[in-house]
Amino acid sequence: AASRFKMLFGVLGMLAIVISGRADGCFRDAQVFLDMGDGDVKLVTVTQDNILVITPHNNDEKWKVEAPLNETDGCTAIIDFNVPGKPNPPPFTLLATQYAAGSNDGSMAEVVWEFTNPSGATPATPLNEWVMYPPQTPKNGSSVWSCPSYGAPTVSSGQLIVHDIHDGGEKVLTVVGKTILIEPYKNDEKWRVLATLDEETCTAVIYFNVPGKPNPPPCPLTMRWWEMQPELRKDADTKVMLEFSDPKNACKFDNPGSPLNVWIQEKPSV
Repeated sequence: AASRFKMLFGVLGMLAIVISGRADGCFRDAQVFLDMGDGDVKLVTVTQDNILVITPHNNDEKWKVEAPLNETDGCTAIIDFNVPGKPNPPPFTLLATQYAAGSNDGSMAEVVWEFTNPSGATPATPLNEWVMYPPQTPKNGSSVWSCPSYGAPTVSSGQLIVHDIHDGGEKVLTVVGKTILIEPYKNDEKWRVLATLDEETCTAVIYFNVPGKPNPPPCPLTMRWWEMQPELRKDADTKVMLEFSDPKNACKFDNPGSPLNVWIQEKPSV
């Protein structure tokens, strides 16, 4: 994992981030996104003709994906990555949905592209997430929410089922007071991680190096709670994104604070 993360975050110092906001619609600026699944960086642009254009960024690949952006049902596009020059494209088209993510105190916002397989057996399961970095300061303010959040609707507070974008599979988080318990979900692994939640920043320091946990990161990671909602669908349910970073560069992945992985709430809390 370390070599993957170094490759991803070593290029960030050369990126020219373009953030100027949105005009009552989808986020349309040319913007670089960290691809949590592939471990590289993509450039996403929306043309004046409402065409979503995706290209590689800061590597030797030469390919381009174009798709109409649908603003009638949120900010979505059907993406076919099977284009000349694109290595290892998915064997099916994907639905890309633009989300707005916000921190608990309303001070930070991120744009997130989520990819799902609308024709699959579990069409709502997130297959990949592209995350804006660094976060921006909301120009018109952002909603404030109590930490921790369990998404909406919440069947019962205290537990989250999340999909691990980098490692695959699911995890279950149980929160009692300020104590977080993380365990594998629906597999044969047997391990437990305990952490303390800082409710003011909605973060926790996570030590994954515990007995039974395969391939743990070489240092503790900071997990930040975000709420996310599809753009242009303010009546849609919110869900939780848990973003992992290494702010102190203890893992030596470079570019401290950049997202290393995200866990996405896959279904309403149980």
